[in-house]
Amino acid sequence: MAKLLLYLALPVFFPGDIVRGEALLQTEKQISVRKVTVEASGFEKTIITESHGAGKHRHTVTYSETNPILNWGAIVGPAGDVPPGEYRFPFEFQLPQNALASYRGLCANIFYSVKASADIPMWFDADQTLELPVRMPRRMCREDPGPQGFSTPDPDNPARPGFMARVLRSTFFGGDFVEGSVTLTGTGGKRIRKATVTLNTLEVAEARGRVRENMREVARTDIPGDQLGPERAAPFRIYAPKEAPGTYTGMHSSLKWLVGINLDVAWAFDVKAAQEIAVFNAV
Repeated sequence: MAKLLLYLALPVFFPGDIVRGEALLQTEKQISVRKVTVEASGFEKTIITESHGAGKHRHTVTYSETNPILNWGAIVGPAGDVPPGEYRFPFEFQLPQNALASYRGLCANIFYSVKASADIPMWFDADQTLELPVRMPRRMCREDPGPQGFSTPDPDNPARPGFMARVLRSTFFGGDFVEGSVTLTGTGGKRIRKATVTLNTLEVAEARGRVRENMREVARTDIPGDQLGPERAAPFRIYAPKEAPGTYTGMHSSLKWLVGINLDVAWAFDVKAAQEIAVFNAV
């Protein structure tokens, strides 16, 4: 009988932006409408599931937390009889200045949506919901051009395999190459096969006192052993994917980026260290 379509003026919005759009009501016959509404919501939500008990007593418990970020609604169309045709109902609202960027993770999500509804008596309501993508603009990202150095726990003992590493910057954007170098501080008489450099995201989610950490490898590259030594800095260059999620800190969750280096030591335990950096998915 009637169809309600929802349109947003832009495909992506930034914190603090005015979101503009319109609801388009289409009907082939005269209908009665109580009201046409538009609602927008946004939230940071964490969900952690745990298993308890054993055998027939085994069960799962789900813990969750919700941090409301956006809650807006308005009546954009009044009550009355609507003849056949198309009717446009414009709307606008403002995103919070401190809104977090959209994110979909394993235990944490940041999600925004807009829903338009036409309340039709004695019939099915017409409605449509759209995701509202929120991204960070570069001007709102803190940039730190300074280098970051890190090392294995005992870098001053040449009798043990170890290394010192350096990342040329501490802040990057999706689509950048993360560059740095690795210098051996000792081999302990062991052969070093290679050094593996990884980019990892660490999602930390909290719900009702439970904490869940999820590490995901995003990219990796190897430095051959013959390029490593105590007298020279072996360079590395690793790509941060353009569409990878950005660093953030919310009320119940956060996402960190880590540069990890693993020294593959022949016939011995590997040696590793990591350094936190910031990677922003910004435009």
